[in-house]
Amino acid sequence: MWGQEDPVLHNICSDWDTREYIKVVTLSIKKIADFPTSLGQCGRSPLLPSEVHLSLIKGVCLYD
Repeated sequence: MWGQEDPVLHNICSDWDTREYIKVVTLSIKKIADFPTSLGQCGRSPLLPSEVHLSLIKGVCLYD
């Protein structure tokens, strides 16, 4: 079967590529969420408590 790609192998490779992409995006979001925390009170909105901000941002990360 030269020149023909196995559809199952293609699906497996595609799935791994998607998983790796989601992992990179999730890690990036977590780093972004941790950055304001590392600054202390800087960057926190006075309208919402910090726990709400972090729970909203980390809720996106829980998708993975």
